[in-house]
Amino acid sequence: MRIPTLLFALCLVVSFGNAQGVAPTASQSNAVPAQRTCASHDKYVEMMGGAKFSEMRTRIEQQTQRWESQPVEQRSNQANTVVTIPVVFHVVYANGTQNISDAQIMSQLQILNDDFRRLNSDADNTWSQAADSEVEFCLATNDPQGNPTDGILRVSTTVSSFGTSDNVKFSSSGGSDAWPAGSYLNFWVCNVGGGILGYAQFPGGSAATDGVVCDYRYVGDIGTATAPFNLGRTATHEVGHWLNLYHIWGDGNCNQDDQVSDTPNSDAANFGCATGHQSCSSTDMVQNYMDYSDDACMNLFTSGQKTRMQALFAPGGFRASLATSDGCAPACTIGCGCTDATACNYDSAATEDDGSCDFSCQGCTDAEACNYDADATEDDGSCIMPQDGVPCSCTSDWAFAVNTLTGTSSETFTIEATSLTGLDQLDVSMAYSASAGGSWAGDLLIGICDPNGSCIEIGGYDLTLGYTIASDWPSGWNVDTEGTYTHSVDLSSFGLTGAGVWTLEVVNGYSSTGSSANWDGTLSLTNFCLGLPGEDVEGCMNTTACNFNVAATIDDNSCLFAAGCDTCSGATDGTGSVVDGDDDNDGVCDADEISGCQDALACNYNADATDAGDCTYPLADFDCDGNALGCAEDINNNGTVEVADLLILLGDFGCTENCTAADINGDGSVTVADILLFLALFGEEC
Repeated sequence: MRIPTLLFALCLVVSFGNAQGVAPTASQSNAVPAQRTCASHDKYVEMMGGAKFSEMRTRIEQQTQRWESQPVEQRSNQANTVVTIPVVFHVVYANGTQNISDAQIMSQLQILNDDFRRLNSDADNTWSQAADSEVEFCLATNDPQGNPTDGILRVSTTVSSFGTSDNVKFSSSGGSDAWPAGSYLNFWVCNVGGGILGYAQFPGGSAATDGVVCDYRYVGDIGTATAPFNLGRTATHEVGHWLNLYHIWGDGNCNQDDQVSDTPNSDAANFGCATGHQSCSSTDMVQNYMDYSDDACMNLFTSGQKTRMQALFAPGGFRASLATSDGCAPACTIGCGCTDATACNYDSAATEDDGSCDFSCQGCTDAEACNYDADATEDDGSCIMPQDGVPCSCTSDWAFAVNTLTGTSSETFTIEATSLTGLDQLDVSMAYSASAGGSWAGDLLIGICDPNGSCIEIGGYDLTLGYTIASDWPSGWNVDTEGTYTHSVDLSSFGLTGAGVWTLEVVNGYSSTGSSANWDGTLSLTNFCLGLPGEDVEGCMNTTACNFNVAATIDDNSCLFAAGCDTCSGATDGTGSVVDGDDDNDGVCDADEISGCQDALACNYNADATDAGDCTYPLADFDCDGNALGCAEDINNNGTVEVADLLILLGDFGCTENCTAADINGDGSVTVADILLFLALFGEEC
């Protein structure tokens, strides 16, 4: 049974002096910590105690693993080259010292950009796997309502310190409410207290608490920034968690991994700047931002960490919406308006484009077209007209069955079909069953390829078809509970279209299925029509029939089906036929027929034979192994060659047809030769 990875949505807690893990006293609570360490187990338990968070984490890990398994060039075709994330700073202060300056905040923003793009001045070549994460940060210029903002909220509070209770994230608790997590990185600055530098929420938690928190003394590199955590790396570390990175030691010993292949295993955190320290048979990467080193020692993320972070922005990724957020769209103050002459609301007097251009009036205005837009007032030349034999839209269904005992199995359909305006939706209705644990309903993996070679995949666990990831299944599918599962997937944004041969693949997407698991159901595609443009073709349109015709557009009720021993010839152009699988009509399939001798007295008798074959018999007076059966001279079979036998021989002397046992030599007649053989054994026992 697979156990979802349980992660550490952690805060950075500090100890004092040389006593690691010892909670600070009241007098020490605001002292500068001597080193980083992690003692926020309560925070971890709090987050992982929620079933919803645990299920979402499993789903995020599945998507991350599939993303990491794809070739680099394929990943680069699916994601933005550089992702820019709008940041809103919530400065929650109880006094003037905690109300840090704009300049200090901007220094932190610059540090995040330098560190994540590997533009930091202290970058070196100690580790060849160091990489540009291709993640940038901008100060929000628009609030959630579209109004201009400077991206810095200042909230006065009476709360002396917040700890890790998340109260700083709610105005009702003396803090500041989060902006929409799908559009902004919320960065809270406050007096955390208790010797805590900061903490972050891993992807998958509540949007109301999504973001990072840093103590006001460890933000940026000026103002209140306090050594040895005065270079802004606390924020870099916490944003790393927010982007799904674990500590490099995996919060365990050498057997605990951080899910990144190019960071060496480590047995524990490193403090200060312990460069060259070795554990787990390798040198620890103490300069990594996800260790516990001092700020001046940290200087890199790795290529593997970059891939893990970028998975969040891939199609279906938990933070994909941030890649297209307009939270940092430039604000306009003078001469604002739409400056695009092709837009519906073009303003000839505008001198600066304010991002308001509206193209909704444009579209296909031909009512006969498949993509007719009733709201369009200007035709943009996009009309797609119906073609002979193919309507604008169809919904086509396929039954599938993926049944396996171990490993993987699949079912593939190749279909001649047309989608004029592109696939719109996939509906799945599936009955899942398993004799024992080991697989999930959500292991089902579906692939769809159009005639142009564009392919997408949906679902699966640890296997991938290497296609663009369109979606995961709902988290409720990640169970081994038998039953019926239904789900709809919006495919309208993937541009799968064309006329020709399409491929549908249905696969068991878990490589280690250990018990009988079955997925049986129906796939239904909207805007997908069987057949190609041209005149209507009558024929059998049932994909399971022997004479199925992929080009048929009208079903003529001619379908032929194989039953019993019969099979289909395999053609899919309408010429297929039923192949007789029982030539002799004996009720046994030809493939199961056994030819052999059916005479129980024969030496080669076969009790399993269903068709008569040649029989072999022993020679006279011999068994099947060639052993003699007594003496031929003992004609009366009493065990002795005697006078009584001679009298029988003489009585039959001269016989030439149907002779009795007196034909000792078996040549068909009783002659002197038989008498000579008899005399040679006269008086002997047999």
